[in-house]
Amino acid sequence: KVLIVDDNKNMQIILQNLLVDEGYNVISTTNGRDGLKAVTEESPDLVLLDIRLPEMNGIDILQQITKLEKEIPVIMITAYGDVETAVETMKLGAFDYITKPLRDDVLFIALKRAQTRYLSRQQNEKYLMEKKNKKIQQVVLSKSFQENLIQGAIDGALACDENETIISLNTAMAQMLGLRKKEVGHQLSLNQIFPAAQKEQLDRELLDDQHAWENRISFFDTKILDKTGSSIPVQMSATLLTDKGQKIGMICFFKDLREQVILCDQWIDLLDRINIGAFTINTNRRITSFN
Repeated sequence: KVLIVDDNKNMQIILQNLLVDEGYNVISTTNGRDGLKAVTEESPDLVLLDIRLPEMNGIDILQQITKLEKEIPVIMITAYGDVETAVETMKLGAFDYITKPLRDDVLFIALKRAQTRYLSRQQNEKYLMEKKNKKIQQVVLSKSFQENLIQGAIDGALACDENETIISLNTAMAQMLGLRKKEVGHQLSLNQIFPAAQKEQLDRELLDDQHAWENRISFFDTKILDKTGSSIPVQMSATLLTDKGQKIGMICFFKDLREQVILCDQWIDLLDRINIGAFTINTNRRITSFN
């Protein structure tokens, strides 16, 4: 997707026709304010920016773009006599410049170079992400980790990556969620097993004090959902996996409290029948005090 910022309508039409014929998706604006708005709203992959514009000149717009989206290649369009200014813009972050009158071959060479840079950056980001995910999976899917921590847990246990995709869970967790063996291999996320309110609570816990969760286990009562959407009261314990201060995953354990809740309800009913007095219970129907 290419954004053209040029106040010359004829130049816009020429550029747009050339780019559309080559298969590019084109957005055009005639001034800096609309151009900056298009950068934030349309997320173009490349910007063709005229140096001389009304209200805001191309240099000011370039500086704003580099603040908003540092990775977008910006190619400056300049008149022949402004080449020195165009070179200066490259020091300010412009990727390249082309001069008027435009030559098709020069334009497409500049676009090709920018496209090569864009693809190279994407490949680098993909490589780094794959490397990071591989590191997580090497830890979580390792035999010793699986046997000792995940599969060896009596309660439900799962591990997820930095995007909260579940990459490992034990038999107890699968049974708690009502998953058959063939369904366990399908990708699930934490969002799918938590009611919205409980997921928001978990996110607040993590975001409010993320460092406090690192390298230690934190406990709290909450609810999860099985595959039918039925609510299950659980006591959840969790710890973050981090690498150089960055969250790379999370290990969670879930103690099923359904039987405990049933017993608690029976106990409450008994207390009520014999009129033992006042008592209090928490959100998971657990008695916290009575007199």
